[in-house]
Amino acid sequence: MSDHHLLPAPLATEPALPILHGQVRQASAGSFRRLFIAHPALIVVRSGVKQIAVEGAEPIRAGVGEAVALSGGTAVDVTNLTPPDDIYRAEVFTFTEHAGIDPVVPNARSFGRITTAAGVGDCLERCRAAADPTTDLPAALRGHWARELLLWIAAAGVALGDLGRTSVAVAIRRALIADPARDWHTEAVLDHLARRGLAMSAATLRRRLADEGTSLTDLVTDTRMSVALDRLQTTAAPITAIALDVGYDSPSRFAARFKARFDLPPSAIRQRSDARERIGTTIERDGAAAAMVE
Repeated sequence: MSDHHLLPAPLATEPALPILHGQVRQASAGSFRRLFIAHPALIVVRSGVKQIAVEGAEPIRAGVGEAVALSGGTAVDVTNLTPPDDIYRAEVFTFTEHAGIDPVVPNARSFGRITTAAGVGDCLERCRAAADPTTDLPAALRGHWARELLLWIAAAGVALGDLGRTSVAVAIRRALIADPARDWHTEAVLDHLARRGLAMSAATLRRRLADEGTSLTDLVTDTRMSVALDRLQTTAAPITAIALDVGYDSPSRFAARFKARFDLPPSAIRQRSDARERIGTTIERDGAAAAMVE
């Protein structure tokens, strides 16, 4: 469930679950530019403030008791602000392809703020159970509860789209999220795509990714950093272990790459700093977050 962000929350889990649930914790305020949200998600703020900006749209701001819905395949600028005496905390509900088709919403937006009124709160409680693989629930009921949350999101004027449809870049990102440390050379990626009915040549892969504004090298690097951010926010694993998990044998090289991508060191995610003064209250540059949309 990694705003990630986010995040996009941890995504590698029981494949049949229609919805996943994760918790995000961040000690220092910060912003992240162009954080890729691989799966549609709802981020519920429990402490602090989240700001989301999508190119071409007005930024939105969600405080405690509010949520942000984001469609998958979206690059967003995310800022998480910590309260004076606490950390930033949020819940992330991530929809998988098993949730089905999002409700049709006339003139829908691809992201938006939602107030978690009483009815929504009850729905979130059911979705926590639906996302727990250890609960003894029929698959149909899990799917029903996930779609109930989609209906609440639709009622707020936000549509997350066809949850089963994906681009080549998103398909690759999802594979990378599941195994970020793997040597994802071109042949490995082509084999993965072919086994999912997306067979193509190396030249076609390069062209398709170029049409989507990216490359395999950029996808691997950016996804590894996004997974690292998610694990820093959602687990207590040591930073050195996270570096290894995303394919970096050298912690110092990992830290340098992370800082270059997000404009703050990995340790700042878990330790309070003066980032609030450095970043301010508008999204201007890199620095923290993905909830997931996290």
